Amino acid sequence: MPGPGSGGPAPAIGQDQEAHNGPPTITRKITACVACRKQKIKCHMKDAQPPCTRCKKRGLPCTVNRSLQMLLENDNVWKGRMERRIDRIEAVLRTGAAGSADSAEVMRLLDADQDSADDITMVADAADDTTMMSEEPQNRNSQQESLKETNPTGNNWNIVMDLDSGPGSLPGFYISQGESQPRRANCSDIISRGIITLEAAQSYFDAYQTRLDHFPYRILGDMEMRTLEYARSSSPLLVAAVSTVGALHLASPDYQSCCAAFLSQCASQTFSKDVNIDDIRALCIGAFWLGEVAWTLVGTAVRMATELHLHKSFFKALHGDKKAYLHARLYYLVYICDHHFSIPFGRPPLTRQCEAIRSVRKFLDFPHTTEDDARLVSHVLRWTVLSEAVDSFGVDVNRPLGDADLPALRRYNINMDTLRAEWMERFAPNPHIGNYPRKGVALQYHFSKLYLCSHAFRGSATRAARMQTQSAEVMMELDEIANGAVRAAMSILRSVNADEELQSFFDGLPIYFGTMLAFSIVFLLKVSSKYSSFIQVNSSEILPLISETVTALEKVTSKMHRRHLLVSMTKGMRGLVQKMKLQDAPRPLPTAAVNPADAQPSAQDPTLSMAADGTDVLGMFGESPNNFFMGTYDFLVDQGDFSEFL
Repeated sequence: MPGPGSGGPAPAIGQDQEAHNGPPTITRKITACVACRKQKIKCHMKDAQPPCTRCKKRGLPCTVNRSLQMLLENDNVWKGRMERRIDRIEAVLRTGAAGSADSAEVMRLLDADQDSADDITMVADAADDTTMMSEEPQNRNSQQESLKETNPTGNNWNIVMDLDSGPGSLPGFYISQGESQPRRANCSDIISRGIITLEAAQSYFDAYQTRLDHFPYRILGDMEMRTLEYARSSSPLLVAAVSTVGALHLASPDYQSCCAAFLSQCASQTFSKDVNIDDIRALCIGAFWLGEVAWTLVGTAVRMATELHLHKSFFKALHGDKKAYLHARLYYLVYICDHHFSIPFGRPPLTRQCEAIRSVRKFLDFPHTTEDDARLVSHVLRWTVLSEAVDSFGVDVNRPLGDADLPALRRYNINMDTLRAEWMERFAPNPHIGNYPRKGVALQYHFSKLYLCSHAFRGSATRAARMQTQSAEVMMELDEIANGAVRAAMSILRSVNADEELQSFFDGLPIYFGTMLAFSIVFLLKVSSKYSSFIQVNSSEILPLISETVTALEKVTSKMHRRHLLVSMTKGMRGLVQKMKLQDAPRPLPTAAVNPADAQPSAQDPTLSMAADGTDVLGMFGESPNNFFMGTYDFLVDQGDFSEFL
């Protein structure tokens, strides 16, 4: 039989051929463009490529429809690819790979010979030619533009006509978006992509699971279920998050590549509807320990948790549903993570006081709860009080507290004292993190008290000016609250200095703790230099106390990764202490009562310093303006207020 391209007669369509010898040949091939064929005139093309002479001269679109020969060739290519894929499937099953390897490995073997881009293009073109061969190019283009205009984002919205639901349903209940496609089973992770080895990933996973995960009350959940193999099959994003945080705390050189891969995967899922519970866990893990991107990760985690209705899981969990219990627990973790990076930075929280938050104490009545859940509940209760303070006082640090604000502030402080008394002695030592459950309650209590009591410093007016508008009784109470802030800050530093176990926790605690520790130091320095006339603080004790804290932190950070936030903070604190020691002895501070009318240094002075001699601290705290994560902070605030840094 003559082959294609030979001088012999071509076989008719449908004539039997040997398998895999290629498609049948067609004697009549299309060589003229659509415009010339329509006019039934000869089409002259240079090197058989459009545009032809006539179309080029007249400025017409020159397109040659694919011939039946081209369609048959494309069909033969597709059949060949399918045959090769079936052969690979049979080979994998015969060798028993499916019984010994996990699903990800099986898919890797099956996808060893991925379809080329040319193959995919040829198949797509063949399908287009089959349905649109008779259409003019102008018509096809106009139809495609029309489709883009009617559905530019590809959304598939449906109106759900559910007559069984009551009229009290939510307005959006009747509108739903089409179901998202299931997660691809062969979605690669950083291990299969060769970014890190399996052995390294296992070491990072073990480091995170056995220690770090216990500080924020076990994000991974049930230990027996959370293995690296489980994470790889469930969420490549979770593998990247755990590996990044584990590499950071093991001071591994893999940290940079893991972090880049994690952020790349986060970016690819920003607009994705294909998310699951473990993706939210991954975002929380990243937000707790990766300072530069924490707020972005928190926002995405809150959106995903809301879309998956985790805030509604609480009601199902009341009836003993184990899956709903795990989902409700994860929502509380998202709530805490959100508040770590909203209230301390003066941002309104994205998660609000819904019924699941207001009824959080009922969570302890669930049949599946553990001591970690009790720690989780205590933390939610603490942030609930601080959220109410934000709603009451707002985030405007220029507005001083008025007479009407003091009862609320007094009530919030009492609530914090009550929570500490309730939870302080409730927790036993943890086999993974020692006495942190109990000591963490005391440390976070002081953090909360510092935030609340620092509101007494709000406002831009000097104390003498404020006394002209506020009563002596109000001023006395504000002074008492301000002294409470100083006591809280001093307690934080003294606790860190005196307790070596507490010092060891900072190599693992989320970055919120480092933020509050830095704020405590700056707060004390400012208060000792500007408000020592009416605040009970021993200025001569402040610098030695801070110097001792820095020494303890240097010991902790000596073996930590240089990109860790606490490493950067410690370097900045050391530079601050050294420069302040070089200054001349501070001017003597008054020890007797001072006339309230005596002028105080203006709190609006933009050169407000932490030292009495006007040392500029902004350049001291941090190695450069681009120092890792420290660019987020501005410890020199024009109004002398500190609450926005908490």
